[in-house]
Amino acid sequence: IKQLQQTLKAFQESCGGAEIEKFFISGGGGLLNGLASYLQINLDKPVLFLNPLNGINFKKSDFPPEKLRSQLAGAPVAIGLGLRRWPGSQFKYS
Repeated sequence: IKQLQQTLKAFQESCGGAEIEKFFISGGGGLLNGLASYLQINLDKPVLFLNPLNGINFKKSDFPPEKLRSQLAGAPVAIGLGLRRWPGSQFKYS
C-alpha cells in the first residue's frame, strides 16, 4: 500500500494536484476476494471492479452471471481484439 500511495502522490503532483475520486480494478487480480475492500479502506477512496462488458449489448439470458463473472478476467483482451480498427473501418467504440 505504501508504494501505491507514493505512486498516487507523484501522479497527483504531476497533474497539478488533481484529485483522484475513485479507483478501478480489473482482470484476474481484480477478482481476488477482499481486494476491493482492502484497497478502499487503505486508500480512503471508492474502489470498483471494472466490468469490461459495460456498454456492450448481448443477450444476458444466454450467459449465467456466475459463469460470466469467472470469464471477465480475459474479456478485456478478447473485446479489444474484436473492437480494434481494421484498415478502412468506420467502427468506433465509445
